[in-house]
Amino acid sequence: MGGFWTPELVFIGLVLLVYLSFNLALNYYDNWIITRPPNGLGFPAPLFYSACHMLACFVIASLLIWTLDASQEFPNRPSFMQFWNKKILLALNSALFCASIISNHYINDAETGPGVNQVLRAIVPLPLLVLSYYAERKRYSVPKISLVLLIVFAAIIAVPFHSLHSKILGFCLSVASTVCFAGKASLSALLLSEARQTGLTPLVLVWYDAMLSTIVLIFACLLAGETYALNQYRTDAILTVVFGMIGGSVAAYPYNFVCYKLIQLTSSLTFGLATTLKYFLVVVFPMIILDHTQWIGAYVGAAIFLCAIFLYCALEQKYESVWLSWVGKWTDYYAGIRAPIGGASPSDKKKKTEKTPLNEGEEEEADPSRPKGQHSWWAA
Repeated sequence: MGGFWTPELVFIGLVLLVYLSFNLALNYYDNWIITRPPNGLGFPAPLFYSACHMLACFVIASLLIWTLDASQEFPNRPSFMQFWNKKILLALNSALFCASIISNHYINDAETGPGVNQVLRAIVPLPLLVLSYYAERKRYSVPKISLVLLIVFAAIIAVPFHSLHSKILGFCLSVASTVCFAGKASLSALLLSEARQTGLTPLVLVWYDAMLSTIVLIFACLLAGETYALNQYRTDAILTVVFGMIGGSVAAYPYNFVCYKLIQLTSSLTFGLATTLKYFLVVVFPMIILDHTQWIGAYVGAAIFLCAIFLYCALEQKYESVWLSWVGKWTDYYAGIRAPIGGASPSDKKKKTEKTPLNEGEEEEADPSRPKGQHSWWAA
């Protein structure tokens, strides 16, 4: 068994770091664009702004696809046959994204408590666990399921319960946004799992997603009456608004690409846990370190989360055999069972045949879309 800091782990860690950085930066940046003065620019059409994001993603992805060397870096290009073969899944992937964006934009107008949407997004691994079981046909070991449930429990208790107030409409919108987010992550993992055969690499998937989402969001913008809001919009900092929107739209491409790349390198469930990690970094840890909160659940939840996420990472890096071996040896010792020298204990034999997400359920070795050794940003 190799060392813990393998090249693949370092590469995945860098992608995770980039994802978290883009996610946090874009959240604050986009809030600054649409928040009313004096705290923001007060742009009155959030759906139109999201449509600009996807349009920029489509343009940048198109430029990259048709300028990369087809014989080396990127042999796969979008085609009508490719789209037609996966048309339902591609359309559903974009529809879930748009539904998440639309419902998320109207949560603040529904008098939803600040903790409700945060907690629901933090427990997204729970619906992902169910969706990946049915949609991706993945099977998880009992230790991994237990750790995911423990992480979800830590996320729930970490925020003061008095902040978890919401009207029915706001709660329904938050639930809808969370379920759509989880559904998109699981569906993206399903599309990326056959990237070598279908050519649906992260770059191609961004291209399809951006193209379809732009159309849907433009129609949503028209139905929501944002054209009227744009006509009534007046500001003295028009150049700041224009260049601010351009900057946010351009930054949306690397963020969307890194999202798909992280899902391809790990799994939809791990991607969901990255969302929970962001929740603790942005909400819980600042409550403890900066605000010195009196809510005991924040400290307990943070401790549980750190322990559970460490064990989950150990399982992901194929250290499940170590944990099972230790448990098996102690069990055999107290049961009076001794394996012969040089032989395997009963727990080791069981470990080799047990179907776990590390040897079958997640199909890490059998999945040709998972990079081995040398990684490429563009190809599968």
